[in-house]
Amino acid sequence: MTDWQVVFCEFPDGVLGSTDCEARTIYLQRGLTQAQRRSTLAHELAHAVDPSSLEHCVDQAAVRQLIPLQRLADALAWSQDEYELARELWVDVPTVRVRLEGLTEDERDEIERRVAALDG
Repeated sequence: MTDWQVVFCEFPDGVLGSTDCEARTIYLQRGLTQAQRRSTLAHELAHAVDPSSLEHCVDQAAVRQLIPLQRLADALAWSQDEYELARELWVDVPTVRVRLEGLTEDERDEIERRVAALDG
């Protein structure tokens, strides 16, 4: 992706970002924390890569890019608290929630194996 720009602006409450593929511009809410910027930018980049994707698909693409399974498993061995997980993984809490809610059965099994190995 080349010739794209990121612009910081003011959005209505609750809106953190937006992507304009035609203008090749990603807009981010001013004043976001680093974790929020990282999470929102990954989400908006997923829109830029595949503008026709449904929101759920964009969410899953972004969280899987930000939180690889091994890092998630390592963090879960340390804490089950979503706020602590977010701090450890450098993302915001909604991103942690989406990642945990979107785990496949195979991923859940892999996490259980990794956590057991770290505990054992």
